[in-house]
Amino acid sequence: GTIFLMHDAQEEGADNRLWLFLPFLGIPKELVNDDDRGGSFAGSSLSYEDLGDQDRRDDYAAVLLGEEEVTIGDLTRTAYKIESTAKPEADVDELRTILWIDKEFLIMLKMESYNDLGNLSSTMEVQELAEFEGKLTASVMLATDVSAGSSTTVTISGRRRPDAEIADAVFSPENLTAFKPVDWGF
Repeated sequence: GTIFLMHDAQEEGADNRLWLFLPFLGIPKELVNDDDRGGSFAGSSLSYEDLGDQDRRDDYAAVLLGEEEVTIGDLTRTAYKIESTAKPEADVDELRTILWIDKEFLIMLKMESYNDLGNLSSTMEVQELAEFEGKLTASVMLATDVSAGSSTTVTISGRRRPDAEIADAVFSPENLTAFKPVDWGF
């Protein structure tokens, strides 16, 4: 299967490094330019950058707008409603984002992103929650690219820890070709 690897930037202002390993290519490909990073992951409504954890503090200023109730299935959760606005020097695609963050578990429940014209460009909504190790986590999410008129459902099932600790050295681009999930109990 496809393997996606992200290394967090170690230097302030530097970009995270992203690699994609497709078995039929036989080598990992580093996603180095904005077109690669912003490109569609496997034809979905998600970009490669959407898949990784993003530290938005360098590029956005955040304001707490208050608290709101968010209903997901039969659960109603109290969420912080936060507006993030791009800083003038930031090189970002979305100038404004509104996030609903679960007050207890601090996970994103909903997100709306707006482009430089102020128009809604994309949304991400958690549609189902599941418990994992005593905490609520997203198990089904709907990503919508409003401008393209497309959407993608992401389902996370069978979440568990590996059978043994995975050494840091495994998470290098050079080792992606040899990574076998079955070796770790997956």
